[in-house]
Amino acid sequence: MRFAGFTLALAGIFAGSALGQTPTVGGLLNNYSNTLPGLPNYGIAEGSIFDIYGTNFTSAAAPAPAPPLQPTLNGVSISVTVNGAITHPLFYYLGPTQIDALLPSSTPVGTGTITVTTSAGTSDPFPITVVASDFGLLTTNNGSGPAQGYDASIDSTNPYILFGYSEAVNPGDVLELWGTGLGPVTNDATGVAVSPTAQVFIGGVAASVQYAGRSSYPGLDQINVTVPSGVSGCYVSVVVQTGTYLSNFGTIAVAATGRTCSDSSNPLTGLLTGASKTGTVSLGIIGLTESTTPSIGGLGGGTGRHVLIDVLALGQAGDLVHEAVREAAALGVGVPLHLIVRIHRGIHLHGLAEADFLALEIAHRWV
Repeated sequence: MRFAGFTLALAGIFAGSALGQTPTVGGLLNNYSNTLPGLPNYGIAEGSIFDIYGTNFTSAAAPAPAPPLQPTLNGVSISVTVNGAITHPLFYYLGPTQIDALLPSSTPVGTGTITVTTSAGTSDPFPITVVASDFGLLTTNNGSGPAQGYDASIDSTNPYILFGYSEAVNPGDVLELWGTGLGPVTNDATGVAVSPTAQVFIGGVAASVQYAGRSSYPGLDQINVTVPSGVSGCYVSVVVQTGTYLSNFGTIAVAATGRTCSDSSNPLTGLLTGASKTGTVSLGIIGLTESTTPSIGGLGGGTGRHVLIDVLALGQAGDLVHEAVREAAALGVGVPLHLIVRIHRGIHLHGLAEADFLALEIAHRWV
């Protein structure tokens, strides 16, 4: 099964910055994983979209013109030399301090150099490590956090619904994941599978891959994978393995049934569930700290506990007070407790029962 939604992933390609004159290259990253050099899964894969960071590439940002991609844009070109072979990456985006480009699949595997040439001259060579495959998974936080993609099983009439906390995927659903770095393809063709097929692990379980290869855009990879049974939660891990390389990790929300995830050990699950159903949520924050100050000249000093309660939304305000006292008491008695309750604007004290005011009084006197 292959889907046709590309806007989501392409949105992560374009960015830019400032003015300069003499080009310099300072860093290279996978466009989606942003894996840093020195890590065991770092490398720029053949046929992948990668980012070049530096200075003075151009005076004004310029996205690539209509396909096909070109090796020059506004008079700027890129050269990669590995094992004596020279290739010229194709432009997706040109900015003053960033270039997004496609590394040709014909680039040899190995260590080499990369340069950027403008009308002002050619940058000093910068080292590049080219590998056969090293997938970068599209996520919300530029390489971490929730994975971004579609679940065609949520609504049979709309295959392009983004999965998330309130649109959790179910075991058996076929997901569409995005990224770059599955490996080289002949002539950097589009719409073709990459061999060998990547492995996808969801919640540590090997998932069945329906398709792994190029989308309709050069270098932009698409993986269609079935969610395995036996996994659930709001933060289920997703990782892609190509050869000996593991991608960056992402997470997806998985529900055994329905479309709202649940994590029994996560106190935020109830808030997410309530907000998704009603649009409102009751929220408060309890902060508990303990500090020890030295005495000066035999005077002062000692240990004290400080409890700060913020009632942010009308709900079980009294429960917050009781919980604060219980948390402080759990650390043992004999230490002064300083308790502050802040009722935010619009939250009325009738949320506190008589017993709660008694708890406040006890807390103030507790030693």
